[in-house]
Amino acid sequence: MTLRAAFREYLLGGAVQRGTQLAVALAERFPAEADLVEWLVVNGPGWYECRAGAFAGRLVHVGPWPPEAELGALWMDSLELSIMRLLPGQWFALDPVPLFRYGAFSTWLTLIRACSTAR
Repeated sequence: MTLRAAFREYLLGGAVQRGTQLAVALAERFPAEADLVEWLVVNGPGWYECRAGAFAGRLVHVGPWPPEAELGALWMDSLELSIMRLLPGQWFALDPVPLFRYGAFSTWLTLIRACSTAR
């Protein structure tokens, strides 16, 4: 399964049902995100010490909503799969958006439009 397809399935099916497939697809190019998705599937949202990638050894909050946190804290949005740092007044993504996200969202939006016009 391609990364784009795994991400699309994850968005459509939910973290628990599709998270394991997504973690496998992410592992080679996005090891930190893969590790955090695996943790989310087993434990649900919360704080976790990342074991892989550039954030290994760092505490990261994983979940769909940003946590109450101090400046410099890390959060991975479990829907966007973006690791962010809290700066004064806002969360700031640390990496550019990878192309697989655009492809998954465009396919997902096409499905939503098709379903809404079929009624």
